[in-house]
Amino acid sequence: MPGLLTSASDRELHEVQIAEEAGRPVVVFLHGLWLLPDCWDGWRHRFEARGYSTVVADWPQQPTAVAEARGAPELIAGLSLKRIADHAASVISMLSARPVLIGHCLGGLVAQELAARGLAAATVAVAPLPPRGGFALSPTSLRAAWPELRRRNAHLPSRTWFRASFANTVHEDEARHLYERYAVPASGRLLADSLFAESFLTNPRRDTTARLHVDHPGRGPMKIISGERDRLVPWPLARATFLRQLRSPAHTEFFEFDGRGHSMPIDSGWRHIADTAFRFVHRMAARAVK
Repeated sequence: MPGLLTSASDRELHEVQIAEEAGRPVVVFLHGLWLLPDCWDGWRHRFEARGYSTVVADWPQQPTAVAEARGAPELIAGLSLKRIADHAASVISMLSARPVLIGHCLGGLVAQELAARGLAAATVAVAPLPPRGGFALSPTSLRAAWPELRRRNAHLPSRTWFRASFANTVHEDEARHLYERYAVPASGRLLADSLFAESFLTNPRRDTTARLHVDHPGRGPMKIISGERDRLVPWPLARATFLRQLRSPAHTEFFEFDGRGHSMPIDSGWRHIADTAFRFVHRMAARAVK
């Protein structure tokens, strides 16, 4: 296995080793704000049943259990986009072939950054926070994100905010279940450094990770997936990301799910999202071997 790096967690090392031994194409999943790696469990089973190995990248220092993460928000207080992206890149570097990258929210932004470094065979970004330079001011996203943006420390969002901004398209009972099952602290700094990277809310020179160079010749094909009723990454933001990625010579697609919100990778309709991602990945893999 090439280039083992000690920055990877034991779980990541184990998953990479299994993937390498299996000799199958690999999908690396990248989670977003307010979630942990286990948010991808259903997706992993679905992709593994169809011939892929899977690895989920951690965030440095973030606990992987909900109770532990909720009890120690200070562990991620100083995390930056660059550190998260560099850590994921170190995990990818242990693989013998470029993997498919699938990311949600901030993980979708990180996936685009890694693709821009030439590290992805293909990329699917689900409700991705926009790259710097792709910013399109949206009153909807500003209104939805403001309660979290104004608190720069790492903290657990309230149930009320999670229901209104993250899980706004599901039934009240399901929103409550998603909060108890998945929600963990996140940093307002990370949200500001990405979602509003070009606005007056943050210094655009502080963290340059969000400023993508989409013309990398090895970027690989990419699909941006948006939710029609996503309040955190509404259509103008998702579309702006897609238009920016169209500057790449690589194949780029956009798809919007009617009636879906930011919780779409984990709520009861997640299979539709996962299957759309899989069909894109499978189609791009078939195109690559022709």
